[in-house]
Amino acid sequence: VHVGYPFQVNAISSWVDKALAKMGFPEAQGFSNGNLLGRSYITHTINPYTRRRETASSSYLREALMESNNLNIFTRTLVKQILFDDQNHATGVTVSTDGFEWQIGAKREVILSAGVMRSPQLLMVSGIGPKDHLDRLGIPVRSDLSGVGQNMQDTIILGPTVPVKVESHSQLMGNKETLPRAIREYNEQRQGLLTNPGQDYFAFEKHQPGMLKESTAADIDAAFPDDWPTFSYIALDDTFVPQYDGKNYFSMSAALMTPFSRGTVTINSNDTANPPI
Repeated sequence: VHVGYPFQVNAISSWVDKALAKMGFPEAQGFSNGNLLGRSYITHTINPYTRRRETASSSYLREALMESNNLNIFTRTLVKQILFDDQNHATGVTVSTDGFEWQIGAKREVILSAGVMRSPQLLMVSGIGPKDHLDRLGIPVRSDLSGVGQNMQDTIILGPTVPVKVESHSQLMGNKETLPRAIREYNEQRQGLLTNPGQDYFAFEKHQPGMLKESTAADIDAAFPDDWPTFSYIALDDTFVPQYDGKNYFSMSAALMTPFSRGTVTINSNDTANPPI
């Protein structure tokens, strides 16, 4: 996977850089060296030659499918349940392909990688999770683990949106002239707004002494590494636009990186075809 900066930066980001520098944010180097404090343009998984986004699929999976004889991918297939033997060793999974259920066995191990929402769901429908909750749904309990689906944390982000006099991605939406022109510019020359993902400038800072209550600061210090930022600031130009009207907008967004709020992922069905709640 190639990692680098977009061919074109957002026009508003240069002004954000000047503003944050004036506020005392030190210059970072893309946040790729382990230091998360400061301000910087950020890197993306973009091929510098084709100026196209890269993913695990485009960079690894397609080649592996062509060259490997031990990799199979089943499309339109949903995992229904993890299978176990009498010693509670995972032996495979039950899946559904276009409504037809069948089983896939594992010689060594089953790797659970269904995402932050679906992973706890799959564990619970397989009998791993809080016993009282599984009992209510009639799911046989294989392992009573109260922490499954608990302690969910997410970044809280907000920011005002204002019109600007420089070019931004928001003008492409709802404008029958600018979007076709941008697509043509990208397809023919690999230039223009579409070479930029839409957010290319970040800043991070840690709370300063006296900024938070002593008890709050102590809780943060106990829960996160010493160099973990408390706040992040993101230059966005198409995320919080209330209504796309083909004009240029910008949002200087702030995100809380150390939230105290906690959420849960639960289920109301023993069928993974029903989304978790």
